[in-house]
Amino acid sequence: MKHLIIALVLAPLVGAAQNAPDFTLARALELLPAHSTGYFATIDGDKPDLRGWQFQCYENGKFVFATSNEKAVFRQISKNPNVAFACAAGEYHFRISGRAAFVSAAEKKRLFAKLSPPVQKMYGSADNASLVIFTVAGGTLRVAQGFGAFQTIKY
Repeated sequence: MKHLIIALVLAPLVGAAQNAPDFTLARALELLPAHSTGYFATIDGDKPDLRGWQFQCYENGKFVFATSNEKAVFRQISKNPNVAFACAAGEYHFRISGRAAFVSAAEKKRLFAKLSPPVQKMYGSADNASLVIFTVAGGTLRVAQGFGAFQTIKY
């Protein structure tokens, strides 16, 4: 009887996992809107540091983010570029991990137009000396629908 109860409880979960969508990178990116708000994680010494954050866009195999060179997050990325971002959009959950890299001055000018209006307003222009735009690449995008299992996509 105990095994029957366990089987009845787990059967819907196993079925849900078997029916989980097979995500491609392109499909996952369609479901992840630019400027989604979530949480960004860095390493501070030997401890994780997590804060609310906004994903800006995805371009040429890289996720784009922005910050100020006056913030602790900038110093943390400079010391350890391994970062992660997590958010939800609709019924989907996303986890991005990879290595951060600061963009060149020319890329900063080009990418400024892709930043969300509130971030653009905060910094005023790409010429703002404290604005730093960085990308996250060479990692994984994990996506799940609802409470389903995460699927890992390398990007």
